[in-house]
Amino acid sequence: MLSKRVRAPVGEFLRSCPRVLYSSPVLTLKGRESGKRYNRYGVVVGVAVEPKSTRRHRLKRRILGVVRAWPSLSLDCIFILNRPACRLSSSELRAELQRVLAVVSSHLKPVT
Repeated sequence: MLSKRVRAPVGEFLRSCPRVLYSSPVLTLKGRESGKRYNRYGVVVGVAVEPKSTRRHRLKRRILGVVRAWPSLSLDCIFILNRPACRLSSSELRAELQRVLAVVSSHLKPVT
C-alpha cells in the first residue's frame, strides 16, 4: 500500500486530461508535472481487464513495487492497464516498466 503522500489523485487526475507519456498494448502511462520533489502514483485496472478483484490488486501491487524504486522526476503518474497485462509474468511486467522508465526519463531530468 502506498502512503497517502505518494498516491496520485486518480479521479481529479483523469478529468484534467493529462498527456500520454507512454503507450503500449500492455499499459498506458499518463502524467503531468506535480511541482513536488517526489513522484506520485496511481494504477487503474478495470473489471474488463481482470474480473477477479484479487488479481487486479495483485497487478497493482506488482506495478507499485517496481515503480517505488524509480528516481524522482517530480511527476504524477497514472498507469492504465490493458487486457494483455494480466497475462504477463512478474519478470515480463518488470521489463515493460523498465522500458517505460527509460522512455520517460529520457524526456525529463531527475529532481535532485
